[in-house]
Amino acid sequence: MSRSRYLIRATPSSIRLARGLKAEGIRSLAFVPLMSSEGVSGKFMMYFSDPREFPPEEIELAITVARHLEFALQRVAAEQKLRESEARYRAMAMDSQLLTAVVQSSDDAIVSKNLNGIIQTWNGGAERLFGYSAEEMVGSPVTRLIPDDRMNEEPRILQRISNGERVEHFDTVRRRKDGSLVDVSLSISPVRDGSGEIIGASKIARNISGRKRMEERLRRSEEEFRSMAENISQLAWMTDREGWIYWYNKRWFDYTGTTLEEMQGWGWQKIHHPDHVDRVTDLFKRHIDSGEPWEDTFPLRGADGEYGWFLSRAQPIRDEDGKIIRWFGTNTDITEQKRAEEQRILLINELNHRVKNTLATVQSLASQSFRKAEDPAQARQAFEARLHALARAHDILTAQSWEGATLSNTVERAMEPFSEHDRLNWEGPHVWLSPKQTLAFSLGLHELATNASKYGALSGEVGHVRITWAMHDGAEGRRMVELIWAETGGPSVERPEETGFGMRLIERSLSRDLGGDVDLDFNTEGVRAVLRSPVEPARSRALIGLGREARA
Repeated sequence: MSRSRYLIRATPSSIRLARGLKAEGIRSLAFVPLMSSEGVSGKFMMYFSDPREFPPEEIELAITVARHLEFALQRVAAEQKLRESEARYRAMAMDSQLLTAVVQSSDDAIVSKNLNGIIQTWNGGAERLFGYSAEEMVGSPVTRLIPDDRMNEEPRILQRISNGERVEHFDTVRRRKDGSLVDVSLSISPVRDGSGEIIGASKIARNISGRKRMEERLRRSEEEFRSMAENISQLAWMTDREGWIYWYNKRWFDYTGTTLEEMQGWGWQKIHHPDHVDRVTDLFKRHIDSGEPWEDTFPLRGADGEYGWFLSRAQPIRDEDGKIIRWFGTNTDITEQKRAEEQRILLINELNHRVKNTLATVQSLASQSFRKAEDPAQARQAFEARLHALARAHDILTAQSWEGATLSNTVERAMEPFSEHDRLNWEGPHVWLSPKQTLAFSLGLHELATNASKYGALSGEVGHVRITWAMHDGAEGRRMVELIWAETGGPSVERPEETGFGMRLIERSLSRDLGGDVDLDFNTEGVRAVLRSPVEPARSRALIGLGREARA
């Protein structure tokens, strides 16, 4: 009786057998043939997962065990041979039926093929999945199921199987009998004969069209989200559950001029204004810890270095169990709204100031108009005329959003009540007045025109009033406008013994409000008044020289 032993890496047996043993994880093997009257009836084997030399005592033990097995087998072989054979066949038949039932009822396609790619078996799942019966497919090449653009897959799969490899969860596309395509996931294993030689492959094909549709819907959903997030007007970002920002939209990078590498995590602190960053960070961290939605307003530095104001919000995103898994945040640019709000507050304060000044002016006009009036009706008429003059000045300023008015427009509106006199004209360059100057010139010109209508050049039929103005350099390089009121052709004029309110308004109040000075000369030929006031450089330079406005 011959005995043999092998070390796999040193064995002279076939290379194919060695590959098969290696594929099974066997690295060292010893076996003793079991002999019967018919020759070798089996083998008693010892094998290990690591390479090793078998010591003599282990070999002797194996031979002893093998001899006892031989004797026992020979003794019972005759009486049990038939019974065991029949029982084996019955068991094999039952196992085969059970296995066939399981394979046929599987929802997955279970197929076997040889190394040439010819289909050997085809279960009910394969028929349901691909639409072909077993009669149609057994004996046919598996390439019958493969679309033309994927024919290169089969040679690679067969090569891997021939090398003893398994192909796990290989996602691909296969063609049905009706020509439609189906997404499948393939798991393929080598099939070996009794000697361990690879003779084919078994394959399980699972329909993953539902999963593919789900993945496609998810992909489209992600694309739609990104498309929306990248194009909304707000800056947008996402953090993990701890507040670490890992994503920003394109608007963020366009505005800040930064990169993800700079901004991820807590890098956003770099573009916050130093006066706000600590406060913003502390508040944000408190909301991350509490899980409450976050809202704050603060400035962020843009790519141009300028700061803009943003209303910022973040909402926690929770899983099915209510646990926060991430935060989604936005920054909305409110710079213009902030400026508008500041402008609104400024305008309200300015309006309050102007209303107070206007009321003070009205109070002064009323007080002066009625203080020494001998004729109440005449005093009332004078007061109302002054109020109308003030109202006309307000109309001019309202049309210019109270930024001011041109001197030409101021003169024209102040002279409207006296327009029936075609002996009144004016001329001068474009000069821009402040609101305060507009009111002062309006009231002063009204008083001069009223006095001329009662006592001066406009009280008769031949008198004439000419208003002119020009620009001059004053002290300290200041630009001054000088307006001249000149009456001619009227009755002889004398300085009144007692100065009335109109003259006091011109000489004192008007002089103070204009920030300049007023000269009044009661010549016998007619009153001559010179009003001087500094003008705003930017507006005056832009307007002077554009032309002249005149009324002949």
